[in-house]
Amino acid sequence: RIMVLSVVVPPLRERTEDIPLLISHFLKNAASRSAIPVPHIPESTLGDMLRHPWPGNVRELKNTVERMVITSHKGTIGPFTMDEDFGAERLLSLPSTPGRLREEMERVERAVIEASLRENRGEINTTCLALGISRRALYERMKKYGLRKEDFRQ
Repeated sequence: RIMVLSVVVPPLRERTEDIPLLISHFLKNAASRSAIPVPHIPESTLGDMLRHPWPGNVRELKNTVERMVITSHKGTIGPFTMDEDFGAERLLSLPSTPGRLREEMERVERAVIEASLRENRGEINTTCLALGISRRALYERMKKYGLRKEDFRQ
């Protein structure tokens, strides 16, 4: 038997009371994985997050919180903006100019590599595992973008 019990979970936009609890949970998990103290989230940022419709539901919230932890500065989460999102809507809204795709792909690749190096504190093996690329590929891209592992060690 496959369908013995059916569970209906309303979308996150209809369960806004769950958002602060989920944010707290995801903050603690992301900080623990990054081996950093749990960053402070300002009330204004929390308010902005409560007003967001979260079309990607809990997974989108989790990814957003993880990105915010990775990019937090001095133990504080910055303002909430979905501009940081590399989602399809943002990419589709970019102006269409010759050579634009390559530039955007390189910009996104660099941002992802920087975020992973930051999260892994410049540890090459861990970063390679997180990105799913070889050491050689990572070193080539780091050279291409002028990134040094020493800059990510804290």
